[in-house]
Amino acid sequence: GDVNIDEWNQLAMKDVADGQYESAIMRFSRVLEWQKAQHGNLHPAVASAFHNLGTVHAKLASTLPDGSVGEQQAHQLALQHFQAAARTARDSLSPEHPNVAVSLVRIGFLLLQSKQYEN
Repeated sequence: GDVNIDEWNQLAMKDVADGQYESAIMRFSRVLEWQKAQHGNLHPAVASAFHNLGTVHAKLASTLPDGSVGEQQAHQLALQHFQAAARTARDSLSPEHPNVAVSLVRIGFLLLQSKQYEN
C-alpha cells in the first residue's frame, strides 16, 4: 500500500527526541527518497527532508568526541545536507524564502564550529 510519509517523519522526530540518531537518519533517508520519487528533486518537501537529515547528523556529531573521525564525518554529512536543503529550497521556492535562510544559518553555524576545532 501507500507509504505514510508523515507517519515516518513523526517516527523519525520521536527517534531524535529519544536520542536514537542512527534510527532517525535511516527513517529520514527513506523519507527523502520517497519525497524525491513523489515530487522530483526540486520541491520544498525534498528541501525539508534534506534539512531534517542535516539536523540529525549535526546532533549526532555533538554526541561524539571532539575531533574524532566519527564526529568529523557526521559534521560533514550535516553540512552537505544543509547545503542541499538550501539549494533545493532556493530553486523550488525562492532565494528570499525563510526556509533558505534557516538552512544557510545552520551551514554558517557548522562552519563556525569547525573553525573552533582547527584552532
